[in-house]
Amino acid sequence: MPDRTQCPPLRSTARLAAVPPPGAPLASSSAVTTRLLVVEDNASASFALHAFFQSTGYDVDAATDRVSALRLLGDKRYEVVITDLNLGGTGSNDGMDVVSDARQRHAHACIIMLTAFGSAAAEREARHRGADLFCAKPVALRDLSVFIDKVLRRDHWAAAAGEGR
Repeated sequence: MPDRTQCPPLRSTARLAAVPPPGAPLASSSAVTTRLLVVEDNASASFALHAFFQSTGYDVDAATDRVSALRLLGDKRYEVVITDLNLGGTGSNDGMDVVSDARQRHAHACIIMLTAFGSAAAEREARHRGADLFCAKPVALRDLSVFIDKVLRRDHWAAAAGEGR
């Protein structure tokens, strides 16, 4: 059995309860919903991710392979990208290409790699290519949502601080 790197437990705080739900616009003047891309070749996993994040307010697109994902990444702006490592079967590392392309095209996106076949080497490569989080499946969707919300809010406030200069 391969070495599986687990997602760190994410703590919620009382402050999180006072903010808008995940996927909701960060500023009241913004009418744009957060766009999220799910890249997953397993139909059940893709459905679960799509349904969960759509129900929490995200505008979700889905792709089942690297080619479709790269086309979507070129056509639309995504704030969040969640990709499987092994798109198209065990041993495929197509998800690494998705991470690289997502980071190049969407520098401030929150990029998450999910895999059932994780290893320390795969995690190092994913992070080197630009993944913010590397998780072994199964993962609690609520934990992913909290992580994404923290990354998006951190980047939002960092951008706002830079504008004030």
